[in-house]
Amino acid sequence: MLVIEWMPKFLWMGCATLLCALAIPLLAPLARRVGLVDHPKGHKTHQRLVPLVGGVGVFLAVGVVASLAGVVSVAGWPWAVAVLAMLILGVIDDLSPRSASLRFACQIGVALLLIYAAGHRLDSFGNLFGLGAVELGWLAVPVTVFCVVGVINAFNMIDGLDGLSGTIALVSLVATAFLAALAGHSASSLAISIVAGALVGFLAFNWPRRGGAPVFLGNGGSLALGTVLGFLFVDLSQGSLRAFAPVAALWLFAIPLIDTVSVMLRRIQDGTSPFSPDHNHVHHLLLRAGFSPLHTLLMLGSIALICAAVAVLGTLYLWPQWSMALTFTVMGVAYHLWALRAVRAGTLLGRDLEAKVVAGAATRSSDG
Repeated sequence: MLVIEWMPKFLWMGCATLLCALAIPLLAPLARRVGLVDHPKGHKTHQRLVPLVGGVGVFLAVGVVASLAGVVSVAGWPWAVAVLAMLILGVIDDLSPRSASLRFACQIGVALLLIYAAGHRLDSFGNLFGLGAVELGWLAVPVTVFCVVGVINAFNMIDGLDGLSGTIALVSLVATAFLAALAGHSASSLAISIVAGALVGFLAFNWPRRGGAPVFLGNGGSLALGTVLGFLFVDLSQGSLRAFAPVAALWLFAIPLIDTVSVMLRRIQDGTSPFSPDHNHVHHLLLRAGFSPLHTLLMLGSIALICAAVAVLGTLYLWPQWSMALTFTVMGVAYHLWALRAVRAGTLLGRDLEAKVVAGAATRSSDG
């Protein structure tokens, strides 16, 4: 019965996958002509020019399929404007890097648009401490902006290994679509499924392979996907008809969130800017320890699946929110201490860490 109910979603997902897979090879030559490519310079480790059209291909497919499926009219213009604005901002930044302050200003503007024009905001953190719901009151708007901008940038920072950002987003989106469908949010579930389908088409070109992936997501794709994820977590975790508790969103986005916070804390401890690039993200550490890109991706993808399963099971079986929050906090602290020790000692899982990611081991280093 469940399979029958999901058949329309599978069909639209398949359409998005196919359209994205067709669009990317057509966009790549154009990207090379206009200079929309990632250059092998600075802290990056790939050895050739790589088109940054993955995100454009994904959201071109999403836009077409969502329009045909009637999702765009249901979601409303604020969502379309927000995603398109982030996509364009990222593409411009890929063509000619912009200042961090401009990027943050645009992200805040998009967050405010969806807060005031679409009504998506964090009014409650849920029952985090077992003492009742933590209501935000007048702090709802600034906290929503902070959280969404944080999700956008955390997702951008994790985009440093072939297939990683796409896989993490795919796992999160599939779990979110499932929970949305169970809660009766059929339009949201369909929209999320279409984005997930397009990501499958992108991953066909971005999965680790000999010589590196022929296409990267690009800042346009990571900023737009981060915006989608951030506001899905907000929209579906609030109100009496919510699909999941706010604490479940932490588990749905566990790897980017924990890794970004840990990296920024370590940079601050080292007396450097929390936004300065380095090779100390979790995927960098595994690569520096000698794991292959594919093994690194499979390990982190498996952890993402486990964390998403916690979110789903916790929602289905009504696990206490405070216990999910406490477990997540313990996991985050444990990871930070483990990563800090690894960087200080120069060893990880019994393996010596290279000074940085070996050229050719990863095809792209994250911007943060």
